[in-house]
Amino acid sequence: MNTTFTRLLACGVLAAGACFYQPRAAQAAVVDVNFQGTEQSFSAGVTGGGNLFADGKGAGPGVKGKGTADFVFTAPLNHPLALLDKLTDLGGTPGVSAVTDPRSVSAPKINAPFRSNGGATFVFYDPSTGNGTPGSGNQVGDPFELDAGKTPAPPQVFGFSQTQLTANGQAISDIQNLDLDISNGTSTDFALSKVVITSTSPNPLLKAIQIDVRGSLLDLVFEQTGGATLTPTGSGTGNFSVLGTLTAVAGNLQAIAFGLLEIDVDAQTFSQPFAMTGTYTITGSPNDSNAKIVLEGNNSFSLNLATITSLAFEDSELVPLTISAAIDLAASINFNVGFHLERIGVIPEPGSIVLLGLGVVSMIPVWMHRRRNKRCG
Repeated sequence: MNTTFTRLLACGVLAAGACFYQPRAAQAAVVDVNFQGTEQSFSAGVTGGGNLFADGKGAGPGVKGKGTADFVFTAPLNHPLALLDKLTDLGGTPGVSAVTDPRSVSAPKINAPFRSNGGATFVFYDPSTGNGTPGSGNQVGDPFELDAGKTPAPPQVFGFSQTQLTANGQAISDIQNLDLDISNGTSTDFALSKVVITSTSPNPLLKAIQIDVRGSLLDLVFEQTGGATLTPTGSGTGNFSVLGTLTAVAGNLQAIAFGLLEIDVDAQTFSQPFAMTGTYTITGSPNDSNAKIVLEGNNSFSLNLATITSLAFEDSELVPLTISAAIDLAASINFNVGFHLERIGVIPEPGSIVLLGLGVVSMIPVWMHRRRNKRCG
């Protein structure tokens, strides 16, 4: 075999091999992630129970609706509760299901842009989203005047919080700013099992007062407030635990007395420390913008709802009725959840360096052809 050809072939092979084997010192890569879209999922089976303590007194219609009679609540004053999917009278059964597409928390990032217009400074923004628009563009929404003798805060541009994943090789070594809007605008309706409060009233309607409570679980949010613990289990896989706070709202609350009298109750907000745990998987190089990174797991947690309130009711239009009661509600809402957070990416085709090595080898037949022509000449 021609010596020059042999050398060229060897160089081509070495070039291709060098493309495949390029030792580098491992460097940590910080990957910014916004978890958005239908790839994200959260599902929960929700159960609950507790106790409602009610003690009170009142005055209402007497026997056969004649006159007025005083009454007081009688034992039992404690009433066990169960969490139902519907009101008792509508066939409610224990347990509630919640399914959402969680997303990174939406939070203000920067002040909206502004421009000067006839000596006054305005901010142009979309009031439905709070997003500012460039000062040179068309106005969106109403101008927000800033310097006409007033100093209100301008609207703000909203963006999604960036979760930072620090990856070293195929292992995640840190997680920061894992803030999630879990409910993402989805409400989960619930009801509490019917409570029957007995009293000394001679009137059958007041002798056994039926009370239903219904509402919705709203604004379930996880915010990272502490550190993350990560343990690799293999190449591109591992376990994680992130310390944070869970916050939720029980809203749209109504107490329904006698099956028809609706009494609005203030929304209740509750929060508690929580560690979100699960596994991670990296498909592709972690610092590649196309890499697929998945966080998923199954967790259980309980949110404790406790409220003490005074209930005062008076109605003289239909019937003479007054009720004064002390209500002590202590309930636990239990979640068994599964979640999936995914940064979508496409595994890249063979790198350009590898293709370059293959290109060098492919030039060998061309060189051989030219060599033969040169000899013939």
